[in-house]
Amino acid sequence: IELYPNPADNYLYIKFNELNSNSDIEVYDIIGTKIANMQVEPNFETISLDLSKFNSGLYFLKITIGNDTRIMKFIVSK
Repeated sequence: IELYPNPADNYLYIKFNELNSNSDIEVYDIIGTKIANMQVEPNFETISLDLSKFNSGLYFLKITIGNDTRIMKFIVSK
């Protein structure tokens, strides 16, 4: 899984190498409040996350694919 650009301003792109099952994506702010979530269908290679309503700062993505969960950080810089 690749995030770009990082830092981001308007959009963050999430690139999956292989996505064979549904994926749940949750976005958390620095204090751990969930501020967004989405489901991604199989066979998507890249999705975009609209950051237009996000304030500048550090955020975390929690990506769950099947039994695998990854947490990745990204920065919004406006």
